[in-house]
Amino acid sequence: MNCRNLTKSCSPTYRCILYNILILGSFLRLCWIYRYEQLKIELEIQRLEQRYHDFRKLGAKIDDVRAELMDNGGTKAIVKPFATIDCALPIRYSTLVQVQARISGDTARQNLILTREPMERFLSAFLMLCIVRLDDCFGCYKNMECVSEMLLIHSQRYASGDHSVEGNALWHMAPQNWHCNLQGATQEYEYLDYSPLQGRKFSEKLKVRLEKANVENSTVSKIIEDMGNNFTGHQTILEPQRNYYAEKLLNSKKIRRNLLYVYFYDYVLFGYEFPDVY
Repeated sequence: MNCRNLTKSCSPTYRCILYNILILGSFLRLCWIYRYEQLKIELEIQRLEQRYHDFRKLGAKIDDVRAELMDNGGTKAIVKPFATIDCALPIRYSTLVQVQARISGDTARQNLILTREPMERFLSAFLMLCIVRLDDCFGCYKNMECVSEMLLIHSQRYASGDHSVEGNALWHMAPQNWHCNLQGATQEYEYLDYSPLQGRKFSEKLKVRLEKANVENSTVSKIIEDMGNNFTGHQTILEPQRNYYAEKLLNSKKIRRNLLYVYFYDYVLFGYEFPDVY
């Protein structure tokens, strides 16, 4: 009996079973391909993380480590570093050149960047935008997993030149290395880790650096007071829902994995420890 005769002799129920088996087989194959691609990404990122730790253990200078990992960039899943995202507000600047244009004379300058642990920064931005201000957050609103997925997609598109995805949520949640023209001025900055959880420790470090730069005492006191008393308007450390969403972030490897893909080069550039996402 040939295949055509076999098909004709099959009952509708039997043909339905055959079709379902074929559909299931195709679905499983697609799942296997997807999982295989994800596994390749995970292995590549783990390889880059291990290279980072090996370089540091061997005593390599952090600038050399950064250069090595930047030049041997990871996978397509990792968001490209050093895209330029500008601030629309006239009181803020995107590059050192813009700042220097307002400074006259040959006075020595100290360029200081305040950085935050990337996932802690994401949590703060998520609370401020999606929970407190009720921003639509890429159309995900209060869904943190959805926000992390759309942030990854929008960041990848923006870094590849598609600036149509630029918006309020992306500006607040984009990698820190996209700001301040770090691609051409990495060596010109001193980095200071900022976290609201550090409290007095951070304030003391900032005060030392401001005084070292000969900032007037009254200005130093005002800056320290404003930051210590939550006058910046972006402070979310006391939001009652912070613990709930912090635990959600801690317990979801999928969310943390999405964020690692977005912030991988922030971890490299600013020297933060990579989070456990696998």
